[in-house]
Amino acid sequence: MISSCATQYYYAARTSYNVGPFVVGIPYRGYVSYGDNRHAGLDFDIPRGTPIIASSEGKVVDVGDPCPGKSYCGGIFISIYHGNFLSGFFTRYGHLDEVFVKYGQKVKRGQLIGLSGSNNSGYEHLHFAVCAVNGPCPFLYSYDPNKFWLAGEPQCFDPKKDYTSYSQIDLTIPIACGEYAKELIDETKRKDLN
Repeated sequence: MISSCATQYYYAARTSYNVGPFVVGIPYRGYVSYGDNRHAGLDFDIPRGTPIIASSEGKVVDVGDPCPGKSYCGGIFISIYHGNFLSGFFTRYGHLDEVFVKYGQKVKRGQLIGLSGSNNSGYEHLHFAVCAVNGPCPFLYSYDPNKFWLAGEPQCFDPKKDYTSYSQIDLTIPIACGEYAKELIDETKRKDLN
């Protein structure tokens, strides 16, 4: 299982650019990151089994496969609401193989929520979206995730850092990095043994 920040460049030959230490993939056989009036999110080229973490505090409002059988769908999707009753948005984490949260659960920034998988056509990646609405998130109801990174730059979550001065709408990268990724992988292995 490849999962540390040092190894994510394995897929670099077929990608267009990086977000933090991770490569954003090329879905649809052409350059589409966020936008082009069709892609409501970022596709991170990461191998199956990579730890996926909550990008900020929030509440799990959906867990499931939104469109079984469609080639671009597949795997489990999680939606997390960030904000209060007056304002906020949803983050969506797609194509997961395993999920460690449930509907209605409150999550903290950096909390392990699942392990990455692939869509129904076999493309291993994490689809990460920031949406105005829960449920299907077409392009018109989405926001560019690049506009919500903590302090304006994509950053890996650091479990030693104090994030209390940041808002729920300031996001860290939804993929565990470096030593933290290794800790989370060890944690999932211990869960599998129990």
